Amino acid sequence: MNRNGLLKHVGDWITRLGSQSKVAEKCGISGTALSQWMNGKYGANSAELEKRIASLKAILASEKKLMNVIKKELE
Repeated sequence: MNRNGLLKHVGDWITRLGSQSKVAEKCGISGTALSQWMNGKYGANSAELEKRIASLKAILASEKKLMNVIKKELE
């Protein structure tokens, strides 16, 4: 996924989780690193940071699928 796609997901997660720091914590990065990356000012290894953000996307997608399966089982 490209940077713009990840930025959109991060924005959605901030809305859902309530804060940028909560999103950063879920990604295993600092709030400062996430903020710098979002503003295009992250000076370290952006590729590694983006891998961590993308891994959160995969985890959240898996959780959503699991919740849908459980919901169907309860119906």
